[in-house]
Amino acid sequence: MQVISISVGRVTTHLFLFVQSIFKQMQTSAIVFFRHVEVYRATSVLRNTKGIDGASTGKETEQALVCTSLDSFQELNSSKISDKQYMASTATSPSASEGGSENNQAGKVLNSGNNSGRSNSSEDVINVLIVEDDIDDFYLVRQILGRDSARKYDIVHCDSLQQSLDMLQRTKVDIILLDLGLGDSSGLETLQHMANAIMFSTPIVVLTGTNDVELGERAIKVGAEDYVPKEEANTSLLSRSIRYSIERHFLLQQFQQRATTDPLTLLPNRSALMERIENLMLDVSRNHAKMAIAMMDLDGFKEINDSFGHQAGDEVLKEIAERMKMRLRCSDMAARLGGDEFVLLLTNYHNHNELLDVLQRKQKRLSQSMNLTVQDATHEVSVGISIGVAEWKQGLSAHQLLAIADEAMYDSKRKGKNMITLSEE
Repeated sequence: MQVISISVGRVTTHLFLFVQSIFKQMQTSAIVFFRHVEVYRATSVLRNTKGIDGASTGKETEQALVCTSLDSFQELNSSKISDKQYMASTATSPSASEGGSENNQAGKVLNSGNNSGRSNSSEDVINVLIVEDDIDDFYLVRQILGRDSARKYDIVHCDSLQQSLDMLQRTKVDIILLDLGLGDSSGLETLQHMANAIMFSTPIVVLTGTNDVELGERAIKVGAEDYVPKEEANTSLLSRSIRYSIERHFLLQQFQQRATTDPLTLLPNRSALMERIENLMLDVSRNHAKMAIAMMDLDGFKEINDSFGHQAGDEVLKEIAERMKMRLRCSDMAARLGGDEFVLLLTNYHNHNELLDVLQRKQKRLSQSMNLTVQDATHEVSVGISIGVAEWKQGLSAHQLLAIADEAMYDSKRKGKNMITLSEE
């Protein structure tokens, strides 16, 4: 009986192992199948993808359509095809001269939505930028978000810090999922550079393969809303982190806006400007970039106040503020110091000629006439713009830079007003 019992036990054990092996093979096959489906869905989008000139991508499209595994899909990651698959949503293209923001539609190529039948209305869609240079990790995060049955995500993918900054110049997203270890940047410098470049205007959740609590806490101090190790990421955790980060960022911006916004024009005030200059100094120094301050004073504004009253003067200031914001890149800033003094903070230009060209265009726009309605009568008025420009040099503080620009502005007034003076200091 004992021998029989042992034999039956061995048979049972072997049978269990055999069934377990069969189950694992079925599970692996299912995973491969669904990965093939994902690849097919992604590449099928390319059938309708057009090039910049409106022509089909042709041979490159055929190459993408023969992908039958995740590995072959990965090989296309660095190619132009992969960029066309992952990049894009409704974009705002910058002006060649001033980095403006005229609307330009681009097709939304990829999203993580599933077919659960949930609403696809705009209020349910969260626009996500994933900055990740590892295609496997990007694929994993996209799959995690795709399993969220409560909401839909429209996803844009960038594989480098510079590519993401370029994309954010023309496209607005609700949240950024940022990997700290990229090919062109690593560690907390990645986060700091991103946060400074976008002026903390968009919430950032750090995604990293490092399960380091201390790093996560430091990331939050630098400006991240949250920190999620990739190995711990799941649908519930990542979805909750995204929701809370967006809401927390919105509430924080409301509080900050009250402290850093001019109540009349709704432009950033002096405090916000000084903070922005100080934050940019580190980036400009590290990247050997350029930064300039243009101090602007309205010529003839006092006469408008005296002739039509302070309420009419306020309307002029608000109109000037709106024109200051027009065609303004997200890396630049327009601010009001007080009275009729405004400041334009400019970065990422190449030389003095380009800088002066941008300022001349802005001066021309600000000087155009406007209509004022006073006691049911319409009056056409205009103001001149005296501008003083100072470029930041190593060792200058924000206050010193502003003082140099202010002196250059008064030089413009002394020379005859409505002029631009570039300081030589």
